[in-house]
Amino acid sequence: MQDEITKTEKVEEVKFPLNTKLLEETSKICMERKIIKERLEKIELSKGKVSDKVYERVKSDYLEQLKKNTDALLEKKNDIDKELETLYEAKKKVEENVGVHRERLEEMEFRHQLGEYEEAEFLKLADGVKGKIEKFEKVLAAIDSNIHEYEALFEGEEALFETARPMEVPPAPSSEELSAPLDVENEEYEIGEEGYFGEEDAHVFETTGEVKIPPRETTDVTQNEIQADTGWTAMLTIVEGEGKGSTFELKDDEITIGRASSNMIVLKEAKVSRHHAVIKRLGDGFLIQDMRSSNGVYVNNERVSECTLSDGDIIRIGDFVLKFSQP
Repeated sequence: MQDEITKTEKVEEVKFPLNTKLLEETSKICMERKIIKERLEKIELSKGKVSDKVYERVKSDYLEQLKKNTDALLEKKNDIDKELETLYEAKKKVEENVGVHRERLEEMEFRHQLGEYEEAEFLKLADGVKGKIEKFEKVLAAIDSNIHEYEALFEGEEALFETARPMEVPPAPSSEELSAPLDVENEEYEIGEEGYFGEEDAHVFETTGEVKIPPRETTDVTQNEIQADTGWTAMLTIVEGEGKGSTFELKDDEITIGRASSNMIVLKEAKVSRHHAVIKRLGDGFLIQDMRSSNGVYVNNERVSECTLSDGDIIRIGDFVLKFSQP
């Protein structure tokens, strides 16, 4: 087998960076929020024990404090969403490599049973692969710990925030499918502000307008001709943002939109929540609903929680602008 898997790693040296300044600042805001909400509860319990003017004035003061606190927390939540996005992408990459090395170990054991290796040679090679797996698992544990640190900040605030959830991780690819497994021996995990991985891995974390349907070629056919050919009843077209010009045919009863890869329409952008909105078919019409996103859904420049869509409506989700079309 390859020489690259002959050395056992020292797993205790593996670290993964954590934005402690962001954590501390957000924790402070959360603590202030808790105090404000507790005092608002006390104000309600004291209603009737003070004059109406005093009650209204003090309550108004704390409601204003809560509003400012909410704005500050929303801003920090956006920053933490970016950290979580990077962590989940890193976790997915490491999990893929764990799968590749487990497959290598299984193949090595099978070939040993067939008599391809002497016992000493097999043990040496197997120890190398096990060392790599152990180091990857150590990195995964560090990533999971960081994810928990960030997500724990918003426990109990489900009504205000959409809790970040992990991306769906597909089964690990085979050695052939993954062209270049992560080289643990040379990978640097204790990294400064430049990022979690080296420049050669930067493409993993690029924000793109990922779409599930390829861009439609521009032709001179009418909408009715398109409907006759494809059976579509409505579509969304990106008019601003990554993937401009890409179209999404709305053929299902429910079409989910968000940053997470599990959505039917994936919009990779920091201001887009992981599960941002859903479009539902209602008879011959369509309805869009905000799924408690951080930055809201806008239809024709008006923020909506729910809205029936009409042909030509302009929808804004994060920095993406989409046009709704229905023949």
